[in-house]
Amino acid sequence: MKKVRVLSGLLAGLLILAAAGAQAAIQEVRVLGVGIGHSSEEAEKAAVDYARKRAVYLVALKLQVKDASDKVAALKPEQFARIVRGATVLHTRREEQTTYADVSVSVIDTELKRELGLPDAPPASTEAAEAMRSILVLPVLVTPQASYLWEKENTLREPVADEVLRQSHGAVAVPAGDFDDLRLIDHQNAASVTADELKPMFARYGAEEIVIALVAPGAEGTDASTKVTLRRLSAKGVRTEQMDVPVPDAAEKTDAREEAAASAIAGAVTQIAGATSQSEQQRAAAAQSLKIHFAYANPHELAQMEEAVRGADGVILLEIPSISLQDVDGTVHFTGGKEALRAALAKQAVIVVERGDGWVLSLR
Repeated sequence: MKKVRVLSGLLAGLLILAAAGAQAAIQEVRVLGVGIGHSSEEAEKAAVDYARKRAVYLVALKLQVKDASDKVAALKPEQFARIVRGATVLHTRREEQTTYADVSVSVIDTELKRELGLPDAPPASTEAAEAMRSILVLPVLVTPQASYLWEKENTLREPVADEVLRQSHGAVAVPAGDFDDLRLIDHQNAASVTADELKPMFARYGAEEIVIALVAPGAEGTDASTKVTLRRLSAKGVRTEQMDVPVPDAAEKTDAREEAAASAIAGAVTQIAGATSQSEQQRAAAAQSLKIHFAYANPHELAQMEEAVRGADGVILLEIPSISLQDVDGTVHFTGGKEALRAALAKQAVIVVERGDGWVLSLR
């Protein structure tokens, strides 16, 4: 028997909702499958099989399923057969023993909800989330030996994808990494590619801005912070910003440092996505406003508090002019009164302390 394996670390998916009324029952998911084997037929079959399972996982993420990876992995073959309506191989490419399959998978989301025991109603959206711009983020892992974007060695892709989905509620996406994407950008030109060179990617994903996050984790056994460079590409050109993600303990392993960086990147791009249109700014200007300062011990706490503020009833917009992690201040625009906002934050375990003409928010 010929041995075939699938390189799951190289795979990513782009969720494209099929237009079928207010709530689509079928979602088309495009996934790049990579199979390795002496037989091209077996390698393609393995890649397509992975694509089907990966597509179901991506839809589960979009539905904000908790522990989506574990729950999807527990599904039985007969359940996948009911959830996946079909898989179409758009095109393939064979290089030596590697087969690349670009696959469009049709996932019946109502059947997925049924198999996972989810309610039919979609997750509630907030005014702030709906006002966000469409942002695409590409995480690049930079090590002393090499840098990685689409390669399986890029262990940042999964945590960044999970965090941006959770924090931005779909306003920010990680690209598919299929043939069209690989043709435009890779680890070699990630630090130099221009907005003009990525025009096809802007058009394909409907993005208003592409953020390339170059991440250099601090070395294990040291208190060196993780260095993050955000290259923001838009119609206005390129803007570069720097972030330092501190490490609480020199004993922190690389994966923990990467998770902290993923949370910080997700928070930053969610803030970028929150830079709303002029009409939204006018709505915010007409509402009440309050200066706030975030007091936190790590990026996870900052992300938790920002999410609580954006999701609170009556909040129109959370403005944070700087994405620096050292000193985070902002302005929240809201309706309904300060006490109602305070009560809403308290339900999310956010502590509010009066300071001057604003609030200090913390979790402890």
